[in-house]
Amino acid sequence: MTAQVKRHNMMAIAASLPMIAQMAAIFFFGLRPMPEEVVRHPDWLLHGICYAVLTGFAWIAVTARYPGIARRKALALAFMISTVYGVFDEWHQRFLPHRDASMMDIAADAIGALIAVALLFLILNSGLISREKKINE
Repeated sequence: MTAQVKRHNMMAIAASLPMIAQMAAIFFFGLRPMPEEVVRHPDWLLHGICYAVLTGFAWIAVTARYPGIARRKALALAFMISTVYGVFDEWHQRFLPHRDASMMDIAADAIGALIAVALLFLILNSGLISREKKINE
């Protein structure tokens, strides 16, 4: 394995850490009863925000791992990662006595992920973020 491949692999792993941390946070907080201060906010809003953030982190991880991937494929993959994780999260909550599984929660997760995809698509097409590597040499 060349030094360049090793460096790319390390960068891809590092870029995946925020996504993994967000997944761990969602899982950890799903194990516990909802704190009273959180219950005051609409459940769909909390789900949407958590999964929008997860989708952004998933997009970063995907584009770091596959630098040449087309924008739409990267966005679709980030959406799929977040939505599948949302389904998994709801499934595991079925088995917890103080939580329940809900199709509405899955829908809120998917809508949050879709909003993140739409925002990323708009930002990427506006030119504010460029995935092209700049040649400084």
